[in-house]
Amino acid sequence: MQPRTASHIDRTKPQMKKSLILAAALVPALASAGPAGRLAPLPREVAVSSHAPFESGECGTCHQREDASNPGALVKPLNALCYDCHDEFKQRGGAPKAHPVAKTTCTTCHSPHNSKKPKLRL
Repeated sequence: MQPRTASHIDRTKPQMKKSLILAAALVPALASAGPAGRLAPLPREVAVSSHAPFESGECGTCHQREDASNPGALVKPLNALCYDCHDEFKQRGGAPKAHPVAKTTCTTCHSPHNSKKPKLRL
């Protein structure tokens, strides 16, 4: 292995600096793009629809804790949790009116907290 020279170090520092700047810029963007960012509660004044347990502060209906600042993980898998109260959406053909049968999770289309759209739509 050859010893590093001053020119080698000088060439790698700008590249390393660019990589660090890029990483620092991407971390917040990735964090807000994930499910937690997309499903995080909105300020009440902008919400058009709200989920009843969220509105009444009953975080423990879905989460491990009642603490809104740190509710913890969900108490069971997502759709199973939704079907506990919304069983009319569970079976094919049982969905009210024109609601399609869920092929993914409920939160693909609906917020579990509140939304700027009716019916908790995202």
